[in-house]
Amino acid sequence: MDDSEDVIAKAKEKGMTAIITSVADPIELGDALSMHDKNSDFVYVTAGMHPHYAMKYSDEYIKSYF
Repeated sequence: MDDSEDVIAKAKEKGMTAIITSVADPIELGDALSMHDKNSDFVYVTAGMHPHYAMKYSDEYIKSYF
């Protein structure tokens, strides 16, 4: 999400107390964790793997994701 900092700032301005982002593809996890690292008191991350993506990755890669 290219405008994540803007989205986070607007959410804070509107009085939101947190944002939860959900990752279903391991490729997106790094970006989500980066958003959390920059806003650890506001952005929280959940991570899983949608079955649609499971066939793209080796067993070793899937294990390292969790």
